Amino acid sequence: MFRCARIQGLETAEGLLLFGRDHFYVVDGFTLLKTKEIRDLDFLSQEMHDPIVPYPATGATQPPKSSRLCSKFSYNMIREVHKRRYLLQPIALEVFSSDGRNYLLAFPKKIRDRVFDKLTSMAINLSSGGSDSLGGQKANVAIEATGRGASLLSSLIGQQSVTQRWLSGHISNFQYLMHLNTLAGRCYNDLSQYPIFPWVLADYTSPQLDFTNISTFRDFSKPMGAQSPDRLEQFLKRFREWDDPSGETPPYMYGTHYSSAMIVVSYLVRLEPFTQQFLSLQGGHFDLADRMFHSVGDAWTSASRNNMADVKELIPEFFTLPEMFTNSNHFDLGVKQNGVPVNDVLLPVWCHGDPREFIRLHRQALESDYVSSHLHEWIDLIFGYKQNGEEAVKNNNLFHHLFYEGSVDFERIDDPLTRNATIGFVNNFGQIPTQLFKKPHPQKKVNILEGFSNTAGVTTSRLFYHAIHNMTPPQAPFKELRSAVGSIHQNEKIGVVALEQNKVLLGTNRYITWGLPDRSVRMGQIDTDKSVCVHEMCEVDEMTCAAAGDETTLFCGNTSGCITVWKVNNKPLSMKKLSVLNGHSDAITCLVSSQSHAVLVSASRDLTVLVWHLSELFLIRQLPKHPHAVLAVAVNDATGDIATACATLLHLWTLNGQLLAVLNTCDVAPAIDPQQMIISLAFSTMNEWDNDNVIMCGTSDGTVKIYSCVVFENDGSLSDQPAFENSTSSLMLENSDKSSGGAAIAARLEKQRKRLKNSSTNITSSSISGSGSVSVTSSGPASPSSGNKTTKSEEGETKFVRVLVQRTALTMHTAFNRPDNVHPAPITAIAPSRDHRSLYVGDGIGRVWCWQGGEGGGRADHWVQDVMRQRCDDCEHKFTLADRKHHCRNCGQIFCSTCSRFESHITRMNISRPVRVCRKCFLRLQQSS
Repeated sequence: MFRCARIQGLETAEGLLLFGRDHFYVVDGFTLLKTKEIRDLDFLSQEMHDPIVPYPATGATQPPKSSRLCSKFSYNMIREVHKRRYLLQPIALEVFSSDGRNYLLAFPKKIRDRVFDKLTSMAINLSSGGSDSLGGQKANVAIEATGRGASLLSSLIGQQSVTQRWLSGHISNFQYLMHLNTLAGRCYNDLSQYPIFPWVLADYTSPQLDFTNISTFRDFSKPMGAQSPDRLEQFLKRFREWDDPSGETPPYMYGTHYSSAMIVVSYLVRLEPFTQQFLSLQGGHFDLADRMFHSVGDAWTSASRNNMADVKELIPEFFTLPEMFTNSNHFDLGVKQNGVPVNDVLLPVWCHGDPREFIRLHRQALESDYVSSHLHEWIDLIFGYKQNGEEAVKNNNLFHHLFYEGSVDFERIDDPLTRNATIGFVNNFGQIPTQLFKKPHPQKKVNILEGFSNTAGVTTSRLFYHAIHNMTPPQAPFKELRSAVGSIHQNEKIGVVALEQNKVLLGTNRYITWGLPDRSVRMGQIDTDKSVCVHEMCEVDEMTCAAAGDETTLFCGNTSGCITVWKVNNKPLSMKKLSVLNGHSDAITCLVSSQSHAVLVSASRDLTVLVWHLSELFLIRQLPKHPHAVLAVAVNDATGDIATACATLLHLWTLNGQLLAVLNTCDVAPAIDPQQMIISLAFSTMNEWDNDNVIMCGTSDGTVKIYSCVVFENDGSLSDQPAFENSTSSLMLENSDKSSGGAAIAARLEKQRKRLKNSSTNITSSSISGSGSVSVTSSGPASPSSGNKTTKSEEGETKFVRVLVQRTALTMHTAFNRPDNVHPAPITAIAPSRDHRSLYVGDGIGRVWCWQGGEGGGRADHWVQDVMRQRCDDCEHKFTLADRKHHCRNCGQIFCSTCSRFESHITRMNISRPVRVCRKCFLRLQQSS
């Protein structure tokens, strides 16, 4: 039993840490006296209590009172334990559990290391580090062990530092910065040690970002205080003229820090619980409106040039969280002196006022070639050798001495007033991260052909969705199962795993199967395909689907609408019912889990889709009712976006339930064709900032339809759409030859063809057509219950909208409408490969096809196979052994040399040179051009 203090945000709760046989407990509100007596803190006098966290650190003059928690952790679920600082003192531990919980615990001095040894000895599943750990490397690997200094043993056994992995391009700039923050002791539980990210851009006024222009970016070799020469001179003047009569405070350049609790909560003030934490720091009221965070551009100007008290950097949410810019809770943030009320954050022109687009472009800027080649300079300032000492002075990076680790020991300060003032200063004004690098950080080499690339990514070459029209169809199935493919997974140990529809992967080498005549649930091994455990469910209702939360948690949907949660025990191998989730009134049609976002999404025949917390098992939100039963759901593990499909309608949502776009994928829209139902969905997730990312839909007619969600300018020809829940017809606009709305879309999209073709989305003209039913929602924030808000120009018309546009369709081997498919089958499973260079497609008769990304030229999946044609499709000439069969590059049919002598460009396939086409296609292409 040990005394501890649980730290979360600005609050601390003192209590006890108890070690049991299988679990440990954190109990708030009690303390252990020197006499080994346990006392309730609410009934303990201050004279008898020596607090672990001094009251000035919490802003209180007496012990803080808050709601008490009793937390229970299984040793089996502890994944990582890290030593941390608190108030610059080495007294804290941060504990991470596999269910997503993590606690920052402070201890009395000299107790921390004993607790660390105890925890690490009891946690049998403790991660040894590595690529999947929070630090991004094994604990025994030196972070400065780069390619030049790595030991021979580490190289031979494949151990790499996180820096080596970044230099070799295995992780993104964002991931690397998060790993460095973790290794330097930064954490989300302590607002005074929140993760630090750099300002990346210096251009917040241009209509478009140009990543090839160096002036677009900030100077990474200088701290924020040195971005402007005029302001820097004032800082240097104070440094040169500094004279402290007491001699206790050495000279410094900056008296404020680039990261503090106040900076963090001011950025996130529009979101709870940061709103309440901001009010707590401000004495219960918001700051003056002109001083609130109201504009990204103004915040950059203040931090880089105008304000002598502002040298702040950014936080990770500027690259991940669009909700932070929207005042969705409608707080009264005041009115500025110019009469303008403070509401949503004003965003740069280049993102069209859309928070999601700002996040995407901001993240793309962070991953750009220029930033990759200069990020080491900023790392030297924040985490490296320029952080302190003479190098800090040379590089104008010297802060107040109390910001630095090891600068103060509170126990050696005898004067209570001085001690309290020092504690308050450290807690309120920020702390320098732990120094990670003693030598200059190596520069990342990028492929620079002509200046800097305007694209960004870790592995952008040969991604299948970058060459979507050049995908090569397979000659034979990659795998074949005994029945319809239900899911496709990729495992580092055993490669690609394909499971039938009545199976779900559990962990890495086990699966659960159901639908047996005795209604039992069986557990089997992937490598042997043998059952190792049989569980008699004793359930009245029949199972319809299942999903795994992790390797020990199973969710089972049934015909009654309930979701049963099972705990899978390893010793002995068994299953135990944990809970039942009730929210649906009819049979569950699909279950999908996402560990990265800790959510479970369930769909039912009652037209509802519910989002549950994966570990806490409570309902987060309900999406608006769909017009038909939802047959397929997918969650984007990178962004959290949710795709749902009912009949032929494809819907795209944010994790917070905002409707982004709707599309009727039917070829004869606005009708609902039962032969084209969407029965499987998947996202591409390689680079979440990539505007070329796609949603893949598998249909019942054997077609894989691939779409992208793009933002484009609307000149008023696209009208605002009604709220989602009104009716099916409100989701769609009529086909272009059936209504004026569809004609408006066709006309507008035709005008946008050239611009979109040349943009980063790389969408071809064939993808943007008036055919089919298209529903448009604006790029602005939206509430499902009130319809979508729109981004409007000064004239009041909709300015920018989001549209799902079809990029291509894959039909070879599976589509029913192809005469050369001997065994057509519905598409029941889709999954991109880990490197996103290929695409796995599973069908209804158990085949798994592997499509490869092409290198150039037109795609070949629409080509009719040679063996299927014995005559020319135009002149009916019968082919002999001496005749050569020619494919039309446009329609894919087979012709003789005479009927295929024509040549033409095919813009929709990105074929800019003349290629061989048939007579009919030649005339059609010439007419369209």
